[in-house]
Amino acid sequence: MKNNTAKTHKKFLQHKRENSDSHFKEKQLFLDDKDDISISTSTYEDSLQDTQKIESIFSKKNKTKADKIFINNFLKKIPLNINNYNNEDKINLILDLDNTLIYSVSCFKKPNDIFIPDKTFRRAFQIEDLETIRFSNSEVYVFRFRDELNVFFENTKNFCNYYFYSAALMPYAIQIIEKIQSKFNIEIKKVIANEPNKKKEIKKSLNKLNLSSHNSIIIDDCPYFWPENLSNLLLSKRFYDYKIMNLLNKNYQDLSKYGFMKENNNGILYFKSGGKQFDNYNDKSIFFPFNVESNDFSERKQLKYLSYFIQKIHYLYFNFNITVTLAIKLLKTNIFYDKYFMISKDFINYEELEGMVLYCGGTIVNSRSSFLNNLIIVEKDNKKSEGTIIVSEEYIYDCYYMLFPFDENDNYYHFRSTIELIE
Repeated sequence: MKNNTAKTHKKFLQHKRENSDSHFKEKQLFLDDKDDISISTSTYEDSLQDTQKIESIFSKKNKTKADKIFINNFLKKIPLNINNYNNEDKINLILDLDNTLIYSVSCFKKPNDIFIPDKTFRRAFQIEDLETIRFSNSEVYVFRFRDELNVFFENTKNFCNYYFYSAALMPYAIQIIEKIQSKFNIEIKKVIANEPNKKKEIKKSLNKLNLSSHNSIIIDDCPYFWPENLSNLLLSKRFYDYKIMNLLNKNYQDLSKYGFMKENNNGILYFKSGGKQFDNYNDKSIFFPFNVESNDFSERKQLKYLSYFIQKIHYLYFNFNITVTLAIKLLKTNIFYDKYFMISKDFINYEELEGMVLYCGGTIVNSRSSFLNNLIIVEKDNKKSEGTIIVSEEYIYDCYYMLFPFDENDNYYHFRSTIELIE
């Protein structure tokens, strides 16, 4: 971007940040080969008017067609290739651990003096990148980092302050976080977890971190932990490591000789997961699904796409002084811009799919209309329909969890039986 434009933005936000460098650097963001688009230059007055208009739109109960068009055009000002900007004006990123960044299994056995080396666990589970933490010879956790966690930190570490907030016990959380800090080379501001021998606190809050909702993002797989800060939450698709799950019933020879038993009075091997789902039908803007569906693409790739989403949030926060909570609403309600969905009532989870479409700014229709050029039909099987796009429910799940407008024309969503997962 030209220097005079950068100076204009500095004037706009000089009460918060002075003497900043140019706000834009080029970086190839998406995997496909795209040309850079020209970045829209705005005067101070135009930027201020845009921000005030956005705030006005979201203060209303319902958005008009003109409002949606304005939002869509405004978001086109975000360049496709963005990196960051200003290290002095960071946003806060609060991260959960279990089923969000890692999947762990606890192994217990009768106490004895036999030490089990890490390579024995890796050989037993047939997983080379298996990590371990220990509390004693008789209590060992094995875990894996979620896919794309390295990309997530690489895309966010220049403009985020990291906080970790876990419902687990502090001795467990600290060992996991030390592994994260060492492996991904990040700085951590603060850790909150439950202390041993004290009443377990499940409810989480930004107030306990002394953080403001205006510049804080939460990523957690349990929304019911955050009743006061749902507007700041990006819901993590609950992460289950299928490599571990598929092998738990196999290859116990190497572990059983050390005293680890499958399920008996001497010891137990079990999953660290679970929890009930949040119940909120009233506000579709903070809708969260209730079921865990089988599509693992959103589990494996979600962190990468959330890092893109967070980059956009920071862009809006830094360049237009838009709060994080408003930026989340602004971006998520444009994912299904000008798209109409007719969802088959044959789905058991019909209300869940409907809620996710509304959450992402789509429109639900009950019948086909010739004037709807962007009609998407969601069916349970591959029914033929002339001139109409028919997709599986995975299309909605992926767009919802990754907060990204995937192409409904992609064959990936057209009822393949066996197909390589897209990258």
